[in-house]
Amino acid sequence: MKPETARSYRGTVIDDNYVLSLNIKWLLQIFFALATLLYAWWQVENRISQLEQESVVSNEKIEECQHLDYYDTMTGAVCNDCGFEEGGEEE
Repeated sequence: MKPETARSYRGTVIDDNYVLSLNIKWLLQIFFALATLLYAWWQVENRISQLEQESVVSNEKIEECQHLDYYDTMTGAVCNDCGFEEGGEEE
């Protein structure tokens, strides 16, 4: 009885002493590994884009704020509009 081995696809003979064979299981594992890496890269790119967009919006909001409406804290004053802290002790 022939031992059960992994299923492979046997390609054409490239040279008399060289035959190209590709294990189907390995091919699927490589495909899923590449798909996982691609998805992770896409998620990181989307997150960076989202953070850049939020940064632009925050910078515009800070530039528009005139810091006129403050409330006092123990360490200084904080703007009610944008949360900018002014004054206080430096460490």
